[in-house]
Amino acid sequence: MTACGCSTAEFQKHCLGMANHDQLSLTLKAFVLRRYTHAIGRDINAEQPCNDCALSVIDRSFPSFNHCWNMDYYVCFACVASYVILEELEEVKTREMLTIHGPNSIDSKLTENVQESKGCQRFERRRLCEGAYEDYVCRIGHVILRKGDTKSGTEEKPLDTSCSENGKLDDLDNDHDIAVAYIIKLKPRPPKIDINKCRQLGVPKGPLIGKLSKNETVVLEDGREIQPNDVLIDREETDKKIIVLDCPTEEYIDNMMRSEEFHRCQPPQEDERELTELIIHMSPLAVTQNVRYKDFLNRFGSETRHIFLHENTCPYMYESLYRYSAKLNLISSRLFPQLLPGVDSMEAAQDQSEQYIQGHPEMAYHIRGKHGLDLSMCVKCDYKRFQEECLQEIPNLHGKIQEVYSRLQADKVINGCSNRFPEIVFMGTTSACPATYRNVSCILVHTSESSAILLDCGGGSTSQLYQFYGQNFNHVITKIKAGLIGFIKRRRKAFADIGKDYEPLWLAIPYNYWQWWLRIYNDIDPIMDHCRKIPLKDLNGQDIKVVQQFLQEVDVAKFEPVLVHHCRDAYGLVVTMKDGCKVVYSGDTMPCEALIQTGEECDILIHECTFEDYLESYATIKKHSTQSQAIEVGRRMRAKYIILTHFSARYQPFYHLNNAPDNVFAAFDFMRITLDDLPLLKYVKEILPVAFAEEITELEKKEQKFRKREAEGRINSKYKQLCAKNGNTSEKRKDCDTQNNSKNLNTQTDSKKLKTEQNGNS
Repeated sequence: MTACGCSTAEFQKHCLGMANHDQLSLTLKAFVLRRYTHAIGRDINAEQPCNDCALSVIDRSFPSFNHCWNMDYYVCFACVASYVILEELEEVKTREMLTIHGPNSIDSKLTENVQESKGCQRFERRRLCEGAYEDYVCRIGHVILRKGDTKSGTEEKPLDTSCSENGKLDDLDNDHDIAVAYIIKLKPRPPKIDINKCRQLGVPKGPLIGKLSKNETVVLEDGREIQPNDVLIDREETDKKIIVLDCPTEEYIDNMMRSEEFHRCQPPQEDERELTELIIHMSPLAVTQNVRYKDFLNRFGSETRHIFLHENTCPYMYESLYRYSAKLNLISSRLFPQLLPGVDSMEAAQDQSEQYIQGHPEMAYHIRGKHGLDLSMCVKCDYKRFQEECLQEIPNLHGKIQEVYSRLQADKVINGCSNRFPEIVFMGTTSACPATYRNVSCILVHTSESSAILLDCGGGSTSQLYQFYGQNFNHVITKIKAGLIGFIKRRRKAFADIGKDYEPLWLAIPYNYWQWWLRIYNDIDPIMDHCRKIPLKDLNGQDIKVVQQFLQEVDVAKFEPVLVHHCRDAYGLVVTMKDGCKVVYSGDTMPCEALIQTGEECDILIHECTFEDYLESYATIKKHSTQSQAIEVGRRMRAKYIILTHFSARYQPFYHLNNAPDNVFAAFDFMRITLDDLPLLKYVKEILPVAFAEEITELEKKEQKFRKREAEGRINSKYKQLCAKNGNTSEKRKDCDTQNNSKNLNTQTDSKKLKTEQNGNS
């Protein structure tokens, strides 16, 4: 059995190797049923799996909260997770039956699109009103929780919350506020046959041993009667219970405490043979800290252990990602700080009471055999060990670091922190598809001590923020004044967590994005009350007071959107700080004349660089830029420093700059930089080829392979046709530049002067 409390984001990131679509912002809490199977596929019910055993596919899934509008996403989660497990077992061609246990209306929620998921083509529905699920291993019953009074003076009378026994919950179709808890009762493990005892008693091999294993008495040829107890060992007399509990808000606590089902699981009501060994809490942290919730926990006694899975549980850790981060931190701790500062989640998992346990990714709890908590699979984020191993694997790296830093000190490049802002943190540096070392595009710009802007907000950005800031996540996310949907809800919660009044989020977005996506999403899950929007196209048409308020709150002097050469309503941005520092972000684009003109003399140009130069035809087709094109844009713009980002997934974990000028650098995920750090870049760039020599070799092999195929005429004909079709792009660029109506927003207090300037620019 696996308990999981995750968002759509996390399921894609951790089950698919992809980052999340934070825009959905759905909570998918459930547990799924998997069994250990022998390599030959035979089910087992043993105390501990042997070496030739593996986990089966997900065949049953039990959601804990009835949100009709997110059921489709939940089912997709179960399907894709099942598909990934099939891939691990090398059984992708097998299409297993997936049973979804859910509300009575589950039939209507399994849409045709969901049923066509490649992970599982066959569904079986099991409604709550059909009663408990039972097989030879366990019985899984459910407890329905509804909102109710949470006053401490409420009279506590036992409340029948079972669905199968009273048959009165047919209205679950229309009740979207129910929560479902599950009580899992494990059946005694079948005893084993002691072959040595059988041999001593003269029981021959064959069907008689089979009957004894089925707890049947047998008679031998000599007339002796052999009882099962004579040859069976490892009998399990105690039935164990496990509770999976999700109490969404404090409004459900009263109903939970009065549940007759839970009363039967608590001493002294519970049968001595049926112990509640474990409760898995998927309730939010604030709910578990409620006094009445704690009182509910205490009713189960000291023999029951509790595992808590909530939003403060450590995020999933890829050891490869932390080794990668440790290598970069070894090269420059200033540009590449450690992830999750001040938090060692593995030590936190070990340093806790035996009864109350904080959940951790890869943590296991064994009910049988190797009984109890198992942290052997948990990833320990040990930067010191990772760096020592890195230096052993790359013998010449240490010498190169010392050589470069000795020159850096001699050149007196390292200064203090006189220019703390803007501080730019790259949260995602890849293009369409996230990978292990790079998430999709996202850049956090701290404009001051109290304000920040998020440029792009690719899927998984909230998770990236948490990975980088750790315990300071709540404080950082409340500083963000402009960004996108993924963390709107999480940001609102962060204000509540630190006790601050909520400040609405500014959304500077294309009009069509608001019209076709945010508005529709808002109809399903209202969030726009938490935001204030400014359509980029109509920026100058906004009320002058609104514009000034926006500039004041994000703490910048100018905010200039620029229409660029990509898809419809694609914009770049030119942001000028109050001290005059100018930062340009290209967004997704081909080289754009309007961006060059608007961003002239900038301090930092952050330009997309999706492809290397030898893939220029691909860049043209997909309306992106190559390395040389991005550098040429920066040269014509007279940018002081150029930072490249938005790389194709083929360039993870390292993008190699071929003979690029000293002021050009390729960004990494979790790279942090200020104006004072910019002179460091050319020194750090000297170390990277040594640290990533193997990756550079692989990239060179890819280029050689491509050029060989190109010379032999084996390049995809479709791309040839598209190249020919898109060969003449100059007219399209010219037309786009003509339409570009980027405007300057400034902080002049004279509204008439500002309005006149805007009309002139128009």
